[in-house]
Amino acid sequence: NLRDPADGGRRRAGNDCTCAMPVMGGLEARQEIRKIKKFADLPIIALTAKAMAGDREACLEAGASDYVSKPIDRNLLLTVSQRLTSGDHPAY
Repeated sequence: NLRDPADGGRRRAGNDCTCAMPVMGGLEARQEIRKIKKFADLPIIALTAKAMAGDREACLEAGASDYVSKPIDRNLLLTVSQRLTSGDHPAY
């Protein structure tokens, strides 16, 4: 659920995005986040158990900045997070 009750129910975004969520799927959530102008450059990491051919591409096409499959490798997730938040990654 991308609604923040502390902000009057407004949509909010985070740095990671699970692909299977109860209210809105991760692909749809990322597409909705990218429609919000102030979140156009927000780094979003797709976290998913889906590791089949084409899943990474689908996540990136839907607006993810990068993709990490489960089980999560903590070091890989930290590396990706640091790269995306360093200011050195290309604008989305």
